Amino acid sequence: MERSERPSSDAREVVAYALKWMRWGGGEAEDIFVHFGVDPPRFFLRVRKLLSTPASRILTPEEKAELRRICAVRLNPTRSGVPLGGAAERDCR
Repeated sequence: MERSERPSSDAREVVAYALKWMRWGGGEAEDIFVHFGVDPPRFFLRVRKLLSTPASRILTPEEKAELRRICAVRLNPTRSGVPLGGAAERDCR
């Protein structure tokens, strides 16, 4: 892999965090802010973008699909039709 194709450590960290919290809807707003210094919409925009870059090579196709779904829900919870429940739902309000 060429140097220009290597994901940055920040990109790898974002993808790893999203993967870690995938089972719980992507993580809570407070945790996202503490770890990355951004609000959930900015974080999930970044995750969605990174899913099309070399940073996502560590993910299976199924994990990518699930993370895309989570991004869609977190970025537009009222139109998704997918209930989140728990902490993830609180983050979307």
